[in-house]
Amino acid sequence: MENRNEMEIDLLGLLLHLKSKIWIILLAAVVFALGGFVIAKATNSPVYTATARLYVYQKNVAPDGTAEVLDNSSLSIATQLLRDCAVIITGENVTGEVVGDLNLNMDAKALSKAVTVSYRENTRILDLSYTDTDPQRAADVLNAVCDEAAQQITKIMNVDAINPVFKASVPAANNSVDANKSAITAAIIGAVLAAVVIVVIFLMDDTIRNEDDVDNYLGVSTLAAIPVSAELKVVRPSRKSGKKKIGKR
Repeated sequence: MENRNEMEIDLLGLLLHLKSKIWIILLAAVVFALGGFVIAKATNSPVYTATARLYVYQKNVAPDGTAEVLDNSSLSIATQLLRDCAVIITGENVTGEVVGDLNLNMDAKALSKAVTVSYRENTRILDLSYTDTDPQRAADVLNAVCDEAAQQITKIMNVDAINPVFKASVPAANNSVDANKSAITAAIIGAVLAAVVIVVIFLMDDTIRNEDDVDNYLGVSTLAAIPVSAELKVVRPSRKSGKKKIGKR
């Protein structure tokens, strides 16, 4: 006997059903988009990122005391030097001094995580950045980190000098999350969720609509089908007379 517990999916019927419910999907997308936009505007605070650049100056001296020409080996050593400098810059020795000097409302560990240091291969350039809700504070904190790091690196690593390529200035650009992008993302999520719900309802619907459904759901054969004329209009019996009225063809 055929196992009738297996679900057969009518892909064409499903697509047609989704097409008939497209207004629900669009409505959900609009509602989610508006919600995402409002939430992004209400909860998103503007943030500002200050940037600075440092040059690590280290003399290359040959064993005979003459200046050594930079080669691949020297550049590799310079890259390792930058990695060591980055570790010191984000260390709590540097950030702890900055927190104390500027009376920041954070601890040294939090500032260490907030300061970003990157370096460029085959150079002696360090790029630093710091993000804050106050543009002036962002610049002040990053410049203080640069100054303190320069002192400690030259002392600890015996580097000749840490020279600023440019210091951090007050950032004007706002790096807050774009509310429009949040709205678009929310719209996509809303449309997908609405489509999933419609598909689930369609698959779970076992309403018998035609003779094929009788065979699929009940497992019995259809003896006959009675067509319904669209021109025949049946009106409910009147409560007064109790007679059934049949409309004209």
